[in-house]
Amino acid sequence: FNIPVVEVEGGDEGIQHSFRILDDAFATGDKRLVNHRQYYYTVIAYAYNEYLPYDPEDQIGKFGQKVSYLPGRKNIKTYTAIPHKIVGGTMANSQFGDGPAITRIEGQGNDGMILELTAATIEEIMSKAPVGSVIDGDTVRLGHPMYPIAYEAGYQNNYGPVNIKIIDPLNVKAGKFLIKFDTLYLKKNFNVTGNTALNPGGDTASFVSGTWYMIDELTGITYYSDAALDQQNEQLFLDLGISINMKSIYTPGPKLVGSQAGLGVYEILAPNNSLLMSSITYKDSSYRWLDGVEDIDVPTDPRNWIRAGSYQDQNDPKNNDFDMPNNPFDPNQSWEKIVNGTWAPYLLCALGDQSNVGPAHRLASKLNAKMSNLFSVDIVFTPDKTKWSRTVVLEMCPDKTLSEGGVDRFKFRAAPSVDKDGNPAQPGSGVSDDPSAPNYIAETGMGWFPGYAINVETGERLNIMFGEDSWLVEDNGRDMLFNPTSTIFDPVSFAARFGGKHYVYIMDHTGVDLEGIIYHFPAYDDCKYIRNGYDIYPLPPQIFEVAWFSTCAYVGIPLAMDDKDWLDNDVTIRIRVAKPYKRFYSADLDSTAIANSQNSHYPMYRFETESVATTMYNAEKAQTDLDLIQVVPNPYYAYAGGPGYERNALDNRVKITNLPRQCVISIYNVSGTMIRQISKDEMKTSVDWDLKNFAGVPIAGGVYIIHIKTDDGERIIKWFGGLRTPDLNVF
Repeated sequence: FNIPVVEVEGGDEGIQHSFRILDDAFATGDKRLVNHRQYYYTVIAYAYNEYLPYDPEDQIGKFGQKVSYLPGRKNIKTYTAIPHKIVGGTMANSQFGDGPAITRIEGQGNDGMILELTAATIEEIMSKAPVGSVIDGDTVRLGHPMYPIAYEAGYQNNYGPVNIKIIDPLNVKAGKFLIKFDTLYLKKNFNVTGNTALNPGGDTASFVSGTWYMIDELTGITYYSDAALDQQNEQLFLDLGISINMKSIYTPGPKLVGSQAGLGVYEILAPNNSLLMSSITYKDSSYRWLDGVEDIDVPTDPRNWIRAGSYQDQNDPKNNDFDMPNNPFDPNQSWEKIVNGTWAPYLLCALGDQSNVGPAHRLASKLNAKMSNLFSVDIVFTPDKTKWSRTVVLEMCPDKTLSEGGVDRFKFRAAPSVDKDGNPAQPGSGVSDDPSAPNYIAETGMGWFPGYAINVETGERLNIMFGEDSWLVEDNGRDMLFNPTSTIFDPVSFAARFGGKHYVYIMDHTGVDLEGIIYHFPAYDDCKYIRNGYDIYPLPPQIFEVAWFSTCAYVGIPLAMDDKDWLDNDVTIRIRVAKPYKRFYSADLDSTAIANSQNSHYPMYRFETESVATTMYNAEKAQTDLDLIQVVPNPYYAYAGGPGYERNALDNRVKITNLPRQCVISIYNVSGTMIRQISKDEMKTSVDWDLKNFAGVPIAGGVYIIHIKTDDGERIIKWFGGLRTPDLNVF
């Protein structure tokens, strides 16, 4: 028999060349590293391949990979590291792992990085005009300077779309750099699940790969990637103090990986189904005023409005999670936890025919949507009316005999449009082009959402819709305003009221090809395209509705909080999704736009290291660094307590620490006689004193004066030591 032996426990996370070590793995008690003590490490590269698990009991077929672990041999060596403080006037303006500020020039994607736009970028986006506006005779569309996008979107330090990492905070060079992709292509990946039951040729899936290069704009030097994205290689730039690590990632949702028994087999391949994080942040964290209907996984409960998971009800399919039993889109319920289950992708919402409070329009709209289109988004609620979004208002009443105007659910509300103050449009007033007018865009069916939404990958402002149930007058469902109450259930009938059903829909900028017609749903256009869609496309309205709802990305069901002032301060909902790199901003562009671009609209980024560059010498800091010079241990009682610096039982040793590169150390006894002098000219920030004089004779115990002279000044330290008698019995 062959007995398997575990050689290593690790993950397939690509090739990593930089590491941060904070603990002493061999220490007992306090495992923190000790300054000025030498630590030794070795690194072994290894390869892993288990295309088929080896079965030692299969003496006939003997199939499988017998040796799945292969260690490296030529790269084994010892590395020495010495922790120390930063002295000598050097100033590190970053830490290991920090990232610089990055600007997206072209393309999109985040490679699994969490993105945060700068305040200046958000301000720029919000200063732009809605799509379709006419400015000086020009219509605002993609490419126009006033289009609601930051063409060069700026991201905060550590929150950019490229994994650029500071690896040597003491050697970061100031510079400005461009990163350009020269191509992107689909690469087939094999053995993606390890499912050996799939038909031959299966267990494969494709993801985006490509190569890149970096240009130093100050020197003109070009650095080329050592590997394609699918190899996930951390590339070091030691002369710059940084590394760049890019990889191929899967999009959210199930991927066809093969077939079995004549049926396609789908699997979720992205970690956590591509959801990176979600959060809710208040400008004034001491005053929280926004709540929401939290999803509850009880099949018959109306609060079960997010159908993520793999639940199947054999008796009533209306209770099933989405696309069960065939192909669950989120079997591990990763997306059911967004902001405590108060927001969800539209694709995973309950349908209107599954529940009379379900936010999803109809099955066709979900089947035409793509989970791979989900994006990272900021959804902001604000009392600042200059930042509000013009929206269509949808009827949410499930019974049209009870709704205002007898309107079906998901249709535009049959009520006069309102302005930001809630003033209604006058009947017969027609349509106005004045954004301050109640009848702006349409006389009926339009209101204002108190805030805005931004796609943080493309830098575009997005359209928003909201609903209300006009039958629920007590819950503000009949006033065309976004003002939900806190009521979840009727106290008498126990029917779901959900605060008046002020559902929020975040819309994507995308195109939809349906029934031979391509619908172009734009970025933020005051919801004009959606509101006028029935007039633009005189087909059966159901077709346009399916197309329009299929562009919905996210849904939320907000509620007010009891005894809290509505819209008291800004609230930001953040949803972050891992997205592979992709060409263009959002929609594809024509050949003219491509010809006029800087990188054919392949991803292109700029970053600078000036703000994180190392200050090699600062005179003021060099002076204060002298105060850090110490002798350790002090006092010294026959041996160094704690971790110690002695090398053996006969060794007596102290360290003079936090020294600049060049200095002269003079050691005197209390009589003023110099007993030892040590000159230092090296990068190491400490020197050892073996407690011997010039002649190599051990010193007597007592008080000594240590004088350190540097180019920046002097430092005098008193030190006391007691020496022990050598004890050879310890060997």
